[in-house]
Amino acid sequence: MHSFFYFIWIPGKFLDSQGIGYWQELSLWLPSSLQNTFPCLNNSKAIADCLSFRPLAKTVYDIWQWDQLEQPEYPSRLSPEKEKNVLQAWRRTAE
Repeated sequence: MHSFFYFIWIPGKFLDSQGIGYWQELSLWLPSSLQNTFPCLNNSKAIADCLSFRPLAKTVYDIWQWDQLEQPEYPSRLSPEKEKNVLQAWRRTAE
């Protein structure tokens, strides 16, 4: 299965102003007030104890699969309607 997509970088302050829910609606995004929390955990002991890393694509796929099966009541994404509205609002700021 192939799909076409591209990323649009939108500043966090704008996402905040649009009411985007961090982490659940927009995965892996945290507002600036939380950016120095859990993503900054030190994993050096785990690496020293032979922690291994999986390919990112496999991790993302497995989490998506788990999310679909185990958490259907907590959708982890922006609704298509909200995504469209936020992107349109962002484009208007560039005009």
